[in-house]
Amino acid sequence: MQLVPVAMHESQSTDYVERARQLGPELEAAAEEIERRRELPEPIVEALVECGLFRLLLPRSLGGAELPPGAYVQVIEEIAKHDASTAWCLGQANGCTMTAALLDPEVARQIFGDRRGIVAWGPPGPAEARAAAGGYRLTGTWSFASGSHHATWLGAHVAILGEDGTPRLRPDGGPVIRTLLFPKASAEFADIWHVIGLRGTGSDSYTVTDLFVPESHTVLH
Repeated sequence: MQLVPVAMHESQSTDYVERARQLGPELEAAAEEIERRRELPEPIVEALVECGLFRLLLPRSLGGAELPPGAYVQVIEEIAKHDASTAWCLGQANGCTMTAALLDPEVARQIFGDRRGIVAWGPPGPAEARAAAGGYRLTGTWSFASGSHHATWLGAHVAILGEDGTPRLRPDGGPVIRTLLFPKASAEFADIWHVIGLRGTGSDSYTVTDLFVPESHTVLH
């Protein structure tokens, strides 16, 4: 592991906070449109991508900022001053990037290497992932995924079944849970996000049916 001097972290953190601050007027100008459309408009998404704000927690080896937690929170707070939905989407997407450290490097590059490599997911839902040769067959529905409108990949947190349908259990008797990652194009969405607050997060429901997900595209909880 390469150690990065504290001064370098501080300089980088200040840089990202300043990037977020400079986006403030653009976010405030788009706030009504964000709420009306129930999603982040493409110019806003592109500005966030250009500033590297979807990659704050991503390892530097994948082109991310790899900010320490305290610095990361400062950036999200600065965005939240101007638009809550945008800050929520960034918070969720950056949290998803932490799976990169648990994936094979080639798979991590496939998912996160592109500048628009953005993952969205939601809480566990009624679903099953049945073991199959080389991976899992995934079927289920998840109630929402914040930022799904501009994401390119989705994730699903799900209990694992053996090929015979028997639940796989941990040594303590609890279910084995994995996060399965798959291209957004593999899922069907339902337009359900008609809410009072955070309308702009576009947190719609998504479903997959008998989708094969390779073992390499999963991480163990």
